[in-house]
Amino acid sequence: MSRVRLLLVLGGVLAALAVAFWLLRADRDTDLTAGGPLLATDLGTVERIQLTLSGVPTVFERREDSLWTMSGAVHDWVDPLRLSQQLAVLGAAEGGRLLPGTEPEDRRYEFNGPQAVRLVLFGPGGSEERLSLGAANPVTGNVYASGAGRTACFPVLAETRDRLARLPEAVRLTTVLPPVPLTALERITVTRGRRTEVLAAAGGRWWLLVPAADLSVLPPLAQDWQRLHDDRRRRDDEGLWVLADERRVGLLAYEAGQLQVSSFVPPEQAADALDQWELDPAWLTVVLEGRGIDPDPTTGTPDRLVVGFGPPLDEKTVPAVRRGNPLLVPRQALATLEAPPGDLLHLFAFTDRPLLADEVELAAAGGPLLRARRVEREVRHDERAQWDQLLPEPGRDEARAHLTARNFIVDLDRLAVLAVLPPTDAKRVLQPEGRVTVTVRWGDPARSEVWHCGRLDLPNVPGGPERLVPGDDGEGPVGFWRPADGRLLQVPSTVLVTARNLAR
Repeated sequence: MSRVRLLLVLGGVLAALAVAFWLLRADRDTDLTAGGPLLATDLGTVERIQLTLSGVPTVFERREDSLWTMSGAVHDWVDPLRLSQQLAVLGAAEGGRLLPGTEPEDRRYEFNGPQAVRLVLFGPGGSEERLSLGAANPVTGNVYASGAGRTACFPVLAETRDRLARLPEAVRLTTVLPPVPLTALERITVTRGRRTEVLAAAGGRWWLLVPAADLSVLPPLAQDWQRLHDDRRRRDDEGLWVLADERRVGLLAYEAGQLQVSSFVPPEQAADALDQWELDPAWLTVVLEGRGIDPDPTTGTPDRLVVGFGPPLDEKTVPAVRRGNPLLVPRQALATLEAPPGDLLHLFAFTDRPLLADEVELAAAGGPLLRARRVEREVRHDERAQWDQLLPEPGRDEARAHLTARNFIVDLDRLAVLAVLPPTDAKRVLQPEGRVTVTVRWGDPARSEVWHCGRLDLPNVPGGPERLVPGDDGEGPVGFWRPADGRLLQVPSTVLVTARNLAR
């Protein structure tokens, strides 16, 4: 037999075997007398799911980009990953052998009873698959089922019924609100009783609206800053805004919206919970605004996310409400919200953050002690890792040198203002011994700031030393002075301590 003829014969045999295998598989798939896969529908193509528990339906609908919505007994956000995981497990479920002498939804098995579960899967082209689950067999514990392409009743594992019964709760979004990065937010409004606080993003920064433009409502330190400097406020049609600390704003948004839900309240208990926990109306409400931040198109408010809170129930738990649904969340959700509004203000020495600059140098009279540059590299959750020390430290390895530089830049970025002093052009306001210079450079747009840091010479402090905040760090009052405009601040001794350590 020629090689070509042999290949043709072998090809024919393989084709025949493939057809036979397909026929056997098709026959097995359609003959479910002895049991087999519970559902025939490819759950990856399902467009709509209707699940009825205790006579009340919950409907899941697939939208674009595999986004799912939930309505009916509960209107809430859906976690698409959790739903896909649940559907994968359901797709692997098995149904037992058909029960002789039974008919679909046999009355003996309580398919309309209080424990009944009904599932309808809607696929492409209007296709449907229906499954009903009724009473449990008292001996085996299995649950009687009907539908799913069968001509008689059949058993399924109790686990399958339990999974379906838990589905609405199991796939609800487990964070308080859908995830939203701070950069996507434009406005945050916090309302508690008659008090309303408004934060808004503008010009790449966050601002706190001052009620009635009355600076007296601000903390004394912020009042001092506003009286002496004008670089941390702006005005528009809404009124006077004061610069907020974006880190505190981000923490507020995270705590209010991104903590994990502790537990959901069953729908039948929702009305009582809303009333008992002061959630209707809510004791405290947070509104986040930003273009398209709500992923559920059925809410009708694509640019807003709202969560309400009630008074804490104990040291660990606080009640909350979203989309009318009460739930319990960690007490941490109120940590920043309960703090005075003044805690949200930017009260650090640098208006522009050094951590976002391009180069930082710390120098003493004898020359540079530290010079660091920001390097573009992939990092997560820790911007300090983008900084490298450019000056070698004798006797120390490179990694240690980088760590020292990074810690210093973070300290500089968070350098707190202890007191705002009147500007001065007198260099003698700082004692010469131990004085150091800090230079920070930004590249876009190109600009730099030069500050001198040292112990304050008390007789030369503008306004007198009584304006200073007492300290117990052994350094005496430390000043941070910018010669370019005479700005003078009292700050912690962090910069001087780092300089002294580097100089050794």
